[in-house]
Amino acid sequence: MPTSKDPKLYELADQLGIKPKQLVVKCREAGLPVQNRLTRVPPDIERIIRGWFDASNETDSQTGSIDQP
Repeated sequence: MPTSKDPKLYELADQLGIKPKQLVVKCREAGLPVQNRLTRVPPDIERIIRGWFDASNETDSQTGSIDQP
């Protein structure tokens, strides 16, 4: 159950560098209980969301971020 200490979805989106609307859509597609950008995100849901972006960052770093001479 979310508490007043949990971040709001738009705050999490800002930390991840994406638009809140994009994050709302992604959460809804994944079946996460998100109403809108003001929804408080409990720690278990926050871990899931951050996991999506940590995984995409690892993939980006493995697929060509090395400069070719």
